[in-house]
Order: sequence, then structure tokens, then C-alpha cells
Amino acid sequence: MVIIIGVSMMIPAAVDLYYGNPDWKIFAQASMTSIGLGGMACLACRSEMGPRVTARQGYVLTVFSWVAISLTGALPLWFSSLDISFCDAVFETVSGLTTTGSTILSGLDDMPPGLLLWRSILQWLGGIGIIVTALALLPVGLSVICMVLYRIFGMTWFDAINHGMSTLATGGYSTSDLSFAKFDSSLALHWVGIIFMFAGALPFTAYAVLIRKRDISAIISNQQIRLFLLVIAVFTGLLTLRLMHISDDGFFRSLTMAAFNLVSVITTTGYASGDYLQWGPAAIMLFFFATFIGGCSGSTAGGFKMFRLYVVFTGLKAHFMRLRSPSAVIVSRIDKHEITSDIYNAVTVYVFLLTISYIAISVALAFTGLDLVTSMSAAATSLANVGPGLGPIVGPAGNFQSLPDAAKWILDIAMVLGRLEFETFLVLLMPAFWRD
Repeated sequence: MVIIIGVSMMIPAAVDLYYGNPDWKIFAQASMTSIGLGGMACLACRSEMGPRVTARQGYVLTVFSWVAISLTGALPLWFSSLDISFCDAVFETVSGLTTTGSTILSGLDDMPPGLLLWRSILQWLGGIGIIVTALALLPVGLSVICMVLYRIFGMTWFDAINHGMSTLATGGYSTSDLSFAKFDSSLALHWVGIIFMFAGALPFTAYAVLIRKRDISAIISNQQIRLFLLVIAVFTGLLTLRLMHISDDGFFRSLTMAAFNLVSVITTTGYASGDYLQWGPAAIMLFFFATFIGGCSGSTAGGFKMFRLYVVFTGLKAHFMRLRSPSAVIVSRIDKHEITSDIYNAVTVYVFLLTISYIAISVALAFTGLDLVTSMSAAATSLANVGPGLGPIVGPAGNFQSLPDAAKWILDIAMVLGRLEFETFLVLLMPAFWRD
């Protein structure tokens, strides 16, 4: 993984060399360093029998791989012309790899192209890279289609390539401080973004079935996708009505802005097309709940996920049916598969870990001096890998740069914790895990 990060650095190095930006040397040096470190690790661990990893070693390997690629991926940002601290470089890298999209950088419109491209590559590798292992070239093809459509509807090729990578990866890094508000005049670009953010938040298993059987019902009949569509439709409808009430925008523009910002948050992409904190308390609450919901399981999106939400709903339904008929035998299913007690137990554990982690991160951020709204929303947006939070500091019109370094390190942990969905990370904290 470190070698892959190192090889990927050659792309922004080539771009900066083409544009005559001296940062190409930094990317080249960081690339050689990463490839060298990764190569030495591979040689040191080589075995004639091939790699054999136990389940326990797998947990360690996963967590420390994220640590390794986060540190090596931060090297070009740290030594570049940005002149930022190591803490800030790691924060930007972790935010990219976890497809969170929170940023400490400003002045993106005038930033060297190689650095902008590297941020987008980090999100593409962290998001789409996971799906590529399962579906080969499909995500690459979707990314290319997204880029072409962005170009057709008005973006430059550079903007289209960067946004194409971060859209399907549900990452949210942009080439402008204004994020997607830079393209406010083009509703067509917003709808391209909506479609491909939604596509990135769908389960890759549905795509696999679609390709194998060539049957669109794999998408239409999938119950977590149908629940996802229902949630988006309800939230978008409410937000559209709210926008039409408080502004002079017509129905279609209000629908576009509501749908884009809602899909951006619920898919944990994190693009902002205007400051939705100005839409009133009701809209803010809807966006706050959408932060936790997330996309579908098996997608590039973070959050609670539709699969777990569906399991919770079926569990509640079964519980109330048993209250009415205690002796009834109730079998709940999702996509014709039985929801077993093991699945219910796993979701219960996840909810508990999410709650405890959210409380712990919020309290830890408060101890760094952050106010209540910033602490709670930053914790939520980091654990859910969304990007923008609430309030003037970390909201859609804000930036994470002003946070103290201690808060940034805490959020680094929270972003990785959310991306690994808690158990993989937290199991390492158990003393029993390290005993023979």
C-alpha cells in the first residue's frame, strides 16, 4: 500500500513539472522515499511460502496500513510550498484517504495544480480503490464518464478530472475554496454531481449482480437502495419546500440546491453549494441527522449505512409484533436473506460503539477549547466521514485550519475510526487481544 501511494505521487510530480512548478521535486523525492520504504518492508517480510496472515494479524495489518499510508501520503504536503505543519499535512491526508473531505487549506483557487491533484488522488485511492479490488475497471469507467460529463457541462478539464475523482469516491475535495458554489450558475453540473455521488453511495454488490446478470432489477429491488431513495426523497422534499419559502428561487433551482446539498451530506461526500446553515433551524437539524445516516453498505460512503438502518427498522417491527402476539414466530428478511440474531447483535454492537465513540470524541474536543456546537458537529462529521459540520468554524462556509493541533490529532483518529467502522480499530485496545 505504501508503494502504491509512492507510485501515485509521480502523477502530480509530472503535472507540476509540466506547469513548471518546483513542487515536482518534492513529489518525486516523496515518491522515491515511499517506494523505498515500502520496498524494504516487502523484502524484509518476504517468504517462500507466501504471505500467511491470521485473523488477529489482519486487524493489526489493517490499522497500521492506514497509519503508514497516512504518514507517507502527508510527505509531499508537508515539504511543499504550502508551508504547513506536519500536523496539518497529516490531517489533510487522513481526511482525503478516509474520503471525509474536511480541509485545513485555503486559497485553493490559486494553489499549484500538483497539490490539488494529489488531494483528489488521495480521495480516489481511499474511496474507489476499495471498490476497484472487487469490481476491476467499473469504478474507473464511471469516474471517466463523470469527468467527461463535468467537462461537457462547463468545467475545465483540470477541474473535471479532480471533481470526477472526488465525486464518485464520495470524498468532496474541490479545487476551489467555494467548493461546488464556484459552479453555482450551472444547474446541469449540480445534477451530474448528484447522480455520481448517489452512484458512489450504492453497494458494489448490486453493481456486480447487474454486470453478471445484466438485470436492472439488481438495483431496483435492492431493499437498502430503495430505503436510501426514500430517505433522500423525503429529506429533499422538505428542504425544497423550505428553500422556496425563504427565497425567491423557483421550484427547479430550489430542488437542485436541496438535492445537491442533501445528497452531498448523506453520501458523506461533503461538497457545499452555498451555506445551508442559513436555511433555518429545521434545515440544520435535517442536515445534522443526514450526517449520521450515510449511504449503503459496501459503498464508498461512510455513516451508519442503510443496511443497518433497515435492520433496526425490521427489528423494531418484529419487537412490536411480538408484543401483540408473544408466541408468534417472526422471520425478518432483507433481499430474500434472513436477518439472523447474529446480524441484530452486530448492529447493536455498532450502535453502542458509535454512541460511545461520539461522546468520547466530543468531550475530548471540548477539552481542547472548542465550543459545544463545534465539538459535537466536528465529532459527528469525522466519525461519519462527511466533511463540513455545523457552526461558523467547521460549517460549510468554514475551515478546520483554526482548530488547535490537539483537536486535529483527535479528529485524525476519529476519521480512521469511522472509516474502519470501530471494531477493527478498537479491538487493538483490548489487552486480551495481545495475549497468546
